[in-house]
Amino acid sequence: MNRLIPFILITILFTSVSSLKSQGDFSPILKFKKTGDNECRMRIIPKDYFESKAIGLSGIKIEITPFATDGKVLNNVNKRTLALDTFTRSEWKSFKMTPQLAAVAQQLFAKPKLYGASTAEQLTNAKKVQENTYLTYFMATAFSWDAAEKARTGVTLELSDDTAYVIKASLLHSSPYVENDTNFVSATYISENLNTERPFIDAEGREKAVRLYWPKDKDLIAYHIQESDLNGENLKFITNKPYVNATVDSVSNDIYYDIPVEKNYVVKRYRIAGFDVFGDSTIYSDWINSYGRDRTPPQRIQEVETSSRGEYQVTLKWTNPLDGDRDRIDILYGSSENKPTEKLATLNANENTWTHTSASNIKNNYYWVVAIDTAGNTEIPFSRKVITFDSVAPAPPKIIRAEIDTSGLIEILWNKSNIEDIRGYKIGMSSSPNEVPINLTNEPQVDTSYLEKIPLRAVKGTYYYFVRSQDLKGNIGDYSEPLKITLPDKIPPAFPMITAIQPTNQGNLQISLNLPKDEDATSMRYKRITDQRDTSDWIMLALQSQIMDSTVSHKHRYSYIIQTIDDAGNHSISQVTASKKPFPKIINISKAKIQLNRIKETADGSIYNINWNGLPANTEKIRLFKKEGDSPYYEIGKFAPSLKQIKTKALMNYTVHRWAIRIVDAEGNNSNLLESDILYVKPLK
Repeated sequence: MNRLIPFILITILFTSVSSLKSQGDFSPILKFKKTGDNECRMRIIPKDYFESKAIGLSGIKIEITPFATDGKVLNNVNKRTLALDTFTRSEWKSFKMTPQLAAVAQQLFAKPKLYGASTAEQLTNAKKVQENTYLTYFMATAFSWDAAEKARTGVTLELSDDTAYVIKASLLHSSPYVENDTNFVSATYISENLNTERPFIDAEGREKAVRLYWPKDKDLIAYHIQESDLNGENLKFITNKPYVNATVDSVSNDIYYDIPVEKNYVVKRYRIAGFDVFGDSTIYSDWINSYGRDRTPPQRIQEVETSSRGEYQVTLKWTNPLDGDRDRIDILYGSSENKPTEKLATLNANENTWTHTSASNIKNNYYWVVAIDTAGNTEIPFSRKVITFDSVAPAPPKIIRAEIDTSGLIEILWNKSNIEDIRGYKIGMSSSPNEVPINLTNEPQVDTSYLEKIPLRAVKGTYYYFVRSQDLKGNIGDYSEPLKITLPDKIPPAFPMITAIQPTNQGNLQISLNLPKDEDATSMRYKRITDQRDTSDWIMLALQSQIMDSTVSHKHRYSYIIQTIDDAGNHSISQVTASKKPFPKIINISKAKIQLNRIKETADGSIYNINWNGLPANTEKIRLFKKEGDSPYYEIGKFAPSLKQIKTKALMNYTVHRWAIRIVDAEGNNSNLLESDILYVKPLK
């Protein structure tokens, strides 16, 4: 399908010319087309009426001169002259022609219209055609070389592809129209092929028409246009004869052709093929879909009545035109009669009334009622002016955010009112959402934010803020929904009352308190002062009326700093206890163990191996006791915890005895008495 027609590239060389005998020089254009190996076809295109006349009356003489690659003329044996007789329009009908050539000829002889180009321009550029007379001589002379019954060698030129040729065309006989003997036109034949590209087509829908566009091509003189349904059926030629009256767009330099359609918006397919001066056709372009469009605007709506209903309301009434293709109605709006600035509504095509509920009461209101058809065509009608009045209070704004920082600075933000005549805003405050707010601003403020500084060390709790709008007419709206703000608590709780500090028998100090009745006091803390020195960090406790401090020693005197703390972390002022010295503590060593083993007997006494386990880590001294039988304990001495052996006086065999210890810790506290198991003295083996 994408076959491209090859062409031979030529370079036109015009020889010097002598003075004219009559109307002009003989200088037609020579066109070549390769048809096979070492073979081409040639055609002559006259540039104007006089040249066509001269060719038709005189005939053509062709001289072919071969050149070597070094530019030297080769043997003149190959140089030849071809005589072409004159062929007139009456002889045209006897030619044996291809269907493509017949179609081209039929169009060319149909007296196409003159489009204003000069004779020389239209005939030199073979895509445009002048009068029927020019076409007769031009085409008859050109196509006469294709007439098989004339048996002229001018039909085909046998030229080798590896040789260059200069081809000269001149008049066979003298002519009264142009120079015939001394003047000629020449061209250099080059074997390189050029291709005519497959046409590219574009389309645009117009009012009951489709306009086709395609690029101008120097090698094509006529075009065929085809149309079919989308499914490929009903294929037909739009142009019964090839289209040669090519209309060229002055801006894009594209060729266009308008195809009338009976009904808009019916999609069809279109494609084109081009014809060159030899009558050969290009491959058809790709199909393109298009359809005619409705470009006619609907009838303008004229009878529009307006009335102001007050309170920002305007009512419009109108009579609809009788257009059958009216699709909808748009209501346009502006603040001046120059042009609308926004669309307020889109209505059904048959509606004839509409009310604007938010008209301006400080500007002029202009309205346009516009009909739009099914194709989107519209025509802006005349405007209608309406003035409204205002007695409606503005709606409350919506509070969007509120913040309070640690210094007590409150910031409230709200949405700007969409009412055009807004004057400002007023802010109110209450301690309950149901209370009537207290006005915080005497005059309405323009800004949409409010700042207030709260003395946090004097007040606390929850407050509610409200905002309302006021317009230029003095109408004041309702308060907005309340915004709840809880103030940061900077007020400290009451301090605890210290009632007593008392040593206990266990060696601790007990502090008794009367707690404050503040609802937000939730915990407490204290510091231990030892011998009038601050010796501890704050010790946190749950809120309680009694503190028992067991981390004390009877060697020191203690007092305490005590505070309560509320939910916000505020602490009370300090209460300081009196100074007290605790009693010594009784150390419980009931879980410790004593083990004694007699390991040796000497003349002086017995030697025991001693082990004690489970003694407190801060044991400083061990007091060792012993008894025999029912006699009481007597103290043997005080020893370090590292003691492992002890020597006592010798006991008689079969004597019962028991050992015991008390420990003394680093604070000087004594433990209870810890006894060992009962020992029975037996003779050592």
